[in-house]
Amino acid sequence: TDMQEMKETDEKMIASNDHLDRPQAISHYTSSSAAIIYHVARMMEHDYLGLFEDSREGLIEDAGKLLDESNSQTEKVMLLISLYRLGGESNGQMIDYQRLEDETKSFSLFTVNPFRQNFTKGLNHVLPTISWQNEAYNWSLFLEYLVLKKAALNY
Repeated sequence: TDMQEMKETDEKMIASNDHLDRPQAISHYTSSSAAIIYHVARMMEHDYLGLFEDSREGLIEDAGKLLDESNSQTEKVMLLISLYRLGGESNGQMIDYQRLEDETKSFSLFTVNPFRQNFTKGLNHVLPTISWQNEAYNWSLFLEYLVLKKAALNY
């Protein structure tokens, strides 16, 4: 079934660390491991059959590691959201609201190379890319973070 195929793909991605080491292999639309973990965590939250449960601990560990390493406040927001959705701990990580506000105007969640990476190996530095910036979307991520943070504190 389609769900079984998604489960197998998810497990392979996490086991091989492709979402960390080769995020472009997972998605041609983002090179952000934080964005991939964010979207997988959202999907897992609605996995009522528990098909992806085996991946939860690995994703929590990866999100925590990336959270410590990231300089991007928007990526930190996505990783904190992921941790809240997956049942992980934020380990006292704080968002620098001024830096987030400055970054929100220019952060690109999706950066697309219109040419498939497989066919352009070694040429990616000279090929055009398209960066999608959406300040409203970035602020909606922040609102999602605040709602989940408040829910976690009240839990």
